[in-house]
Amino acid sequence: MILTVTPNPCLDRTLFVREHKTSGNIEVERIQEIAGGKGSNVCRVLRELGSETIHLLFLGGYVGRQVLTLLEKEGIESAPVWMEAPTRVVTTVVDRNWHQLVYFEPPPYVTENEEIAFLSRFRELGERVDMVLLCGSVPPSLLDFYEKILVLSQNRRVLIDGRGRLLRTLLRYPFGLKMNREEAEVTWGQPLHSEDDWQQFFNFFFGQGVRIFLLTLGQKGALLGTPEGFYGAIPPQVETINPVGSGDAFLAAFAHVFCNTLSLEDALRWAVVAGASNAMVWEAGRVDRVWVTEHQKTVKVMKSTRLYHFQDFLKL
Repeated sequence: MILTVTPNPCLDRTLFVREHKTSGNIEVERIQEIAGGKGSNVCRVLRELGSETIHLLFLGGYVGRQVLTLLEKEGIESAPVWMEAPTRVVTTVVDRNWHQLVYFEPPPYVTENEEIAFLSRFRELGERVDMVLLCGSVPPSLLDFYEKILVLSQNRRVLIDGRGRLLRTLLRYPFGLKMNREEAEVTWGQPLHSEDDWQQFFNFFFGQGVRIFLLTLGQKGALLGTPEGFYGAIPPQVETINPVGSGDAFLAAFAHVFCNTLSLEDALRWAVVAGASNAMVWEAGRVDRVWVTEHQKTVKVMKSTRLYHFQDFLKL
């Protein structure tokens, strides 16, 4: 069982239009709403691949009730912790050429009592799970949230999919971290260009006790770093419709396979193919299980103790 934690979910609302304009009236041709946030996407993919998961998340107001309804319709077991502030809405306007403009509402304010209730629910659910996936951004009102979760996690494997300089100052570190290249540079506080730059980056986190670091690189594939060496995998080439959510599909597939096999190579192979499958459709957090199962067999995983052998991945 996997516990997926989403401290800052949203309602993802997409407005499909004929074309973007800078002024005047724009007719919306259709509207699509799904439960949003990284954790919601991860839960969708875990369910599609056959893993059991529980979704722990903050929800508030009528938007929060709508998010819960959408999750229930998809058969995702959820454990909402209700807050007074309404859940945020992320609105995407996309035209017929798939050009998009995204509006992000600010995160809600979480009170101290609401956080206490969330952590209590986490402690209760944590007794039933083998792995914890901590997904997405954390509202600024939640201070030291990562440390509190990690203290309660005890010896369970925790993977954090996040970014920011806060991840360089934790008192405790998780089993694993996942970022894309942009998130890695934001976290590090400066560009990462050379082999030395990246080696210092990875060594810092390995020195803090991180055992695996997942770095997604879009169509180039992904790197998996460990204190002992690195793995690289290139996904199959596909026609990309919408890459949003591909990192979440990657994480879900990795967790699904790793929890069942403990094989880093197999987990990475499935992960890059799941990310490619998600990119082939508009809706985030959607993969084709049959397609992923077949195409993961064709992916080769490269191994090396040195980053030098992955120059094509990182443009070293």
